[in-house]
Amino acid sequence: MPSYLNVMNNLILRSKVSQPHIAEQFGISTYSHPFTLDSDLLSQQSLEQRISDFGVAITVLCAYAFVPAAVILYLVREFVTQEKRLLFICGVKPWVYWLSTFIWDLVYYLILISLTMTLIKIFNISAFNSRPLTTQAIFCLLFFYGWSSIPLVYCLVRLFKDTGTAFMAAFCIWLFSGMLTCIADLMLTLYSWVPGMIRVQSILSRFFLVFPSYCLGSGLVHLMRNELMADFGRTVDADFYVNPFSMSLVGDRIVAMVCIGFVALLAVYVLDLDLRWPNFFYKIPAGDTILDGDVRIERDRILHSTKTTTEANHDILQAKNLTKCFRRATGQSLLAVDHLCFGISKGQCFGLLGINGAGKTTTFKMITGDIHPTSGDCLLYEKQIRHQAREHPGSIGYCPQFDAVDGYLTSREALMCYAKLIGIVDREHVVNMTLRKFHMESFELIAEECEGRIRDCCDSF
Repeated sequence: MPSYLNVMNNLILRSKVSQPHIAEQFGISTYSHPFTLDSDLLSQQSLEQRISDFGVAITVLCAYAFVPAAVILYLVREFVTQEKRLLFICGVKPWVYWLSTFIWDLVYYLILISLTMTLIKIFNISAFNSRPLTTQAIFCLLFFYGWSSIPLVYCLVRLFKDTGTAFMAAFCIWLFSGMLTCIADLMLTLYSWVPGMIRVQSILSRFFLVFPSYCLGSGLVHLMRNELMADFGRTVDADFYVNPFSMSLVGDRIVAMVCIGFVALLAVYVLDLDLRWPNFFYKIPAGDTILDGDVRIERDRILHSTKTTTEANHDILQAKNLTKCFRRATGQSLLAVDHLCFGISKGQCFGLLGINGAGKTTTFKMITGDIHPTSGDCLLYEKQIRHQAREHPGSIGYCPQFDAVDGYLTSREALMCYAKLIGIVDREHVVNMTLRKFHMESFELIAEECEGRIRDCCDSF
């Protein structure tokens, strides 16, 4: 074809020469250098490029797997020490708590994305920085990875009892879920010549979209492959570049991460609502019929008293048939609190005594609303204690078993925060009086104080 075109061009050129005897002096020379790329070489280069792209994606995944691991640390500490429960008792709404936490984490995550994009620009990584659309697609992948991963890790906070385990578990879950799914997708792509393998790969790739790590890793691989095909198209004067936001590249992954973020935020909010779901898993056993005399008298007083009786009007706090059942891993039910009944009148100092496992901590968790009773209820001023604490912040004072205080604040700063949450008007006077009462006038950070001073600070709340 090139030779034929050259002959035709020379014929047209020489026909335009006015002197025919010198027409042979004019001509166009053509040099043909064929592109020697056979199927074997193309297959080898494609395999090497796919492995290289996969390595880059895994490197990015390893770095960004630390994001959910870092987010979960502070939240687990707040949950274990019951600092979050103390905030709810002071009147903080669950949606306010989680929305402010999410915005704070997302702002810090945007700083990380900015540093990443700056490094890509400084080192001029061609696969990420050659076209503006590709750079924008990478930014969207990184942003929506945080949008979906941060609220998703919020749902795992209740599963952990210490920050170290939570950090390692979150890191491993996000890292290996991305690595294993990307490896599976890569292997299925390499063996696409097997009959039916393309359909299997298409189904699994849609299922893997529920993992933000897979969306990020596979999205980066698709973007680099798109750049490779565009560079190859330049050598043959063809445009193989595809819009990176199309559904065939990273569009479906961005949509999946957006949906995961919204669903995770809704799930976190629902988990902290005061909802009592019906019991379908185990039958609540009947109350113990063998009771001590004073226990029976107190139970009869609570259960058979009415609003018109004098005894009922003296009780500020009442527990009526407070029961809590837990489900063991074997499927058996564990009765932690058995139809507990008691009343506390104004000015009375009340305490719970019992051996380990008797249900003391579980009872206080039900009173403060940390867990919901399986049956029965706890009343404060003849209203459910959960509703009373929500409608009247500060009506309940609670000192958790652990140090539920932020170590990066001073005693004054912590007291001022809780005074604002409760709605105390003369905060400065109340805080100064409390500091003098507990001998905490120093302005040192709480974390630098001794254990006794930290407990005093918790008591002052």
